[in-house]
Amino acid sequence: MNETSKPALAVPFPIRVLLLEQNQDDVELSLRALTHDGFSVESDGAWTSEEFEQKVHDNSYDVVLADYQLAGWTGIDALRMIERLGLNLPLILVTGMLGEEKAVQCIKLGAADYVLKDQLLRLPTAVRHALEQKAAREESARNTRAREESAANFRFLFAKNPIPMMLCDRETLRYLEVNDVCVEQYGYSREEFLQMRATDIRTPEETARLIEFLKQGVIQPTHAGIWKHRTKNGQTIETEIMLHHMDFAGRPAWLIAAINVTEKRGLEAQLWQAQKFEAIGQLAGGIAHDFNNMLGAILGWIELGIDESAKHPSLHGYFRKVQHQAERAAVLTKQLLAFGRRQILEPRNIDLNRSIRDVTGLLGKVIGSDIELSLALAEGLPVVKADPAQTEQVIMNLCLNARDAMPHGGKLEVRTVRAEIDDSSHQFHKEAKTGSYVQLSVCDTGTGMDAATILRIFEPFFTTKEIGKGTGLGLAVVYGIVKQHGGFM
Repeated sequence: MNETSKPALAVPFPIRVLLLEQNQDDVELSLRALTHDGFSVESDGAWTSEEFEQKVHDNSYDVVLADYQLAGWTGIDALRMIERLGLNLPLILVTGMLGEEKAVQCIKLGAADYVLKDQLLRLPTAVRHALEQKAAREESARNTRAREESAANFRFLFAKNPIPMMLCDRETLRYLEVNDVCVEQYGYSREEFLQMRATDIRTPEETARLIEFLKQGVIQPTHAGIWKHRTKNGQTIETEIMLHHMDFAGRPAWLIAAINVTEKRGLEAQLWQAQKFEAIGQLAGGIAHDFNNMLGAILGWIELGIDESAKHPSLHGYFRKVQHQAERAAVLTKQLLAFGRRQILEPRNIDLNRSIRDVTGLLGKVIGSDIELSLALAEGLPVVKADPAQTEQVIMNLCLNARDAMPHGGKLEVRTVRAEIDDSSHQFHKEAKTGSYVQLSVCDTGTGMDAATILRIFEPFFTTKEIGKGTGLGLAVVYGIVKQHGGFM
């Protein structure tokens, strides 16, 4: 065989061969066949099994050629030593008396090949073939190690990822794996998750939406948007979903990142509300300020008209009616100025509990006998710096609003308590500064409000009452006064 016809091997030349052979004639024939083809051969028929073990342990041979029957031991014993040492070292049996059936058994035991002594010219080919098998095994072992390392890295990164992660079978939507943060977020144990499907954490409406989404056949990594999920305790959370298609345990699966954005969305809604009311307040306050100036002039001219028309009763009555309507417009303007935080305040240190007792003492006839009024006022509250008249207006408006929500009677409770806003609670009240506050709460057993109404309750002129039953400025005034005092709702 010339050099160009030799198959490519994963080992460099010269190839090192260790020959175990007692018959000197066979040794010479083997050496002639191998060295002629460029192999480096080491041979000593007197080696014992212990010497052989030491040699393969200390030296880097590429292949072993062994007679089946050696002095006091066998080629199979040599094979077992190689296996015990954990070496990827192929062994070829070279024998003259081994039958084919026995030879096949030796191959099953792990021998790379066998060559009959009357066919020693086949030795180079057998050695190259054995080395190709060795290279293939090494490549397979490397690939296996790489897959195992990759799987181990994936398991570690998956389990320790700070983002809630799930693996979901694409066909059945059954969860295949979840990480620790996911377990914490949803409240289900890992074992419970692995018995569930993706539809089990969704409402029926969201399940229908999921089915429609999957019909699109999404394959590429994608941002799937915001979805509502249910935790084990029944809480609904908003999650931002990222999807990535992958194979897991031989099955097509989704790798899902499910980030809880409930708090983030709530803060965004707060910011949006604050920006909206700020814009409305600037507009309303600016208009009310200019309109208030005009009303001042109008009321001045009305006073002159009243004085001049004293001798003309009918004309005098007209001026009185105009005056009454102008004064009503002035009250409305004052409320808009309060919402727009354009009121002139006269703040001083006040006892909020005393202000509450003073106002609620006058509410008995106003709220009606079918409403039970109670106070739960904390003792030892610090004084607050506020305009007394504006503070009383806040208390009155809140109580009257609660009364209107209980047309058939109910319970009304006014509470105070000391509150601390620190860094942890500040995230829920971005407009509030950290520090000590006195919290005023007005609670009722009335009809309540839906989510859409709550978003608009502080808008000026927004009301759920019948026409003529309210201006929609009660809570808007409360909002403006509280904000102007540096508080928050």
